[in-house]
Amino acid sequence: MTGCEQTDGGIAASNQNFLRAVVTFADSINAIVDVVSLHESGDARPEWLMPQFRFVGARGSRLAMLWSVIMRIRRSSLIVVDHVGLTKGWWRIVRNRLVIIGHGSEVHWRMQSFARRALARADLILTNSEFTARQIRLRIPSANVEATLLGLPPSKSTGKIAGTTEGLQRWGIQSNRYLFIVGRMDKTEANKGHDALISALALARDRDLRLVVAGEGTWLPELREQARSSGLEDRVIFVGRVADSTLALLYSGCLAFVLPSAQEGFGLVFVEAMSFGKPCVALNHGGAPEVVENDVSGILLASRRPEHIARAIDKLTMDADFTTKIGHKAKQTYLSRFTPEHAQSRVVHALTRHFGDSL
Repeated sequence: MTGCEQTDGGIAASNQNFLRAVVTFADSINAIVDVVSLHESGDARPEWLMPQFRFVGARGSRLAMLWSVIMRIRRSSLIVVDHVGLTKGWWRIVRNRLVIIGHGSEVHWRMQSFARRALARADLILTNSEFTARQIRLRIPSANVEATLLGLPPSKSTGKIAGTTEGLQRWGIQSNRYLFIVGRMDKTEANKGHDALISALALARDRDLRLVVAGEGTWLPELREQARSSGLEDRVIFVGRVADSTLALLYSGCLAFVLPSAQEGFGLVFVEAMSFGKPCVALNHGGAPEVVENDVSGILLASRRPEHIARAIDKLTMDADFTTKIGHKAKQTYLSRFTPEHAQSRVVHALTRHFGDSL
């Protein structure tokens, strides 16, 4: 795997549940698990991992990881890989069962040939959404794909909020008087929609409403300049990269979470927001509609044109009863579908159905 509990990023976050599910499945069939992590050291072994299961950290070395995997291939009856990119160099020599986890970002028309062949070779591909599953089937019709929707990582579900909402005053913001967006802001991922959201804030009727932007990336200077040139320098607050406890504080205090992204294979950040009872504004595209239900737990946009986003913002700010109602429903949706236990159960059931009687 690329990483887990001591690595940043969405894949590492989802791995917290995937790894627990694999361990649960292995324990149910009296099998042993060897965990090989690319970006972690051996000291990063999860505390909950049973002592009979081994954990190897490659410390960021792809060569070390490749060697560790090759040494284990022949004696392994099932190999689970959290990203198709990690199969480069060894997928051809696998003669046993292979499971690859699909996230959506790696599935595109310019998919590298080795990745396409590795996915076609896999006995099972587990995806984060039905949308990602459809994208894989479209490119690899022979692929055996099953969607196992993600859930909140255990580290997030047990995390503490950094102080009370009074702590928001450090940025000059008040509870329920700002929108929130979090995510990497790289130029290669400009279709996340940060620029459209800033433009929408200028169109929204509530001139005192603010936008808090968390995250870093190469696109950040341009977004700062957009806010300044739009006269929104005092209303758009860039807080940079923040700790999980501070992130929880920002989620808990926002009016709504808004991410008009056109590239979400699932959208784990929507689940994070919903766990705090916050309505989500998302694009009616990709995996987001599998998480956010229009006018029930959030608002789905027909497009990410600023005027469309602004209308959604106006609906949230001008109809307090509606906003409260869908916020409560968002929390209920999280509790009924997207807890860590739900996510792990989906993966365990999939592995059991496909391999429970054959390993």
